[in-house]
Amino acid sequence: MRSITPLRLLLAATLALTLVGCDNYAVVLGGGWPPPGTPADGAWIKSAKPVVEKTAPSGLGVHAKSPIVIRFSETIAEDTLDGAFSVVPDGGFGAVPVSTQLIGDGRILVLLPTIDWVANTKYTISIDDDAEITDLTGQALVTTGTLGTFTAAETNPVTPKIVMNWPEDGLAGMSAIGQIVTVFDRPMNPTSFSQTSYAVTVDGTPPVFDPDPSALTLLSGFFPILDTRVWTWASEDTNGVRQNLGAGATVQLSLSPSTNTLKD
Repeated sequence: MRSITPLRLLLAATLALTLVGCDNYAVVLGGGWPPPGTPADGAWIKSAKPVVEKTAPSGLGVHAKSPIVIRFSETIAEDTLDGAFSVVPDGGFGAVPVSTQLIGDGRILVLLPTIDWVANTKYTISIDDDAEITDLTGQALVTTGTLGTFTAAETNPVTPKIVMNWPEDGLAGMSAIGQIVTVFDRPMNPTSFSQTSYAVTVDGTPPVFDPDPSALTLLSGFFPILDTRVWTWASEDTNGVRQNLGAGATVQLSLSPSTNTLKD
């Protein structure tokens, strides 16, 4: 059993600088395009066309079970993502099968491979030519083609690594009711996750509603299963309603302190 090294993540929850969680479409939409329903709490709707901001992992030495994470500039319409991405090995004859999960208030897409990455093999992550990805207002994704490459390790790294955190360290203008996402490069031990090993504070104090982080829940037939590579947190009351952490507040996420480490 290995532990992840201590990590501290700072992000600013500044409601005054963001366009999320708004019930009035006129505030955030332009051009008269009719919205396809009411956005969920925390959804990001921007006037600019959506783009892919970041893709991970990249480079060499990637764990055989690592998810792929794609971050968008705003909330993406989930029904436009089916079959839109491919992950192809060098010299291969077809794409690796992956399942997709849209989290992080619709800005974080996780591609979960159904088989392990092959050691010492380079993979290319691409948006398919016939993809028609849009945001919640129907604007087409600007980004096209290849998003990135990575190479699977010859031998899996011993220590767990974070593939992507959302929001990233030091960002401002984040949603005050947003979801925090942490994606690891391998399945993690769920018993090691708690309010102390995955600790969220708001201006130095735990929020009033401070649940334990949750592993991603997948449906397999009639039975839900947990994918412990992907973890999320949001301040929600007992009815599951997102709670406002406060305009201008500084939210700090401390992962795996030496006294309470996260383990695989």
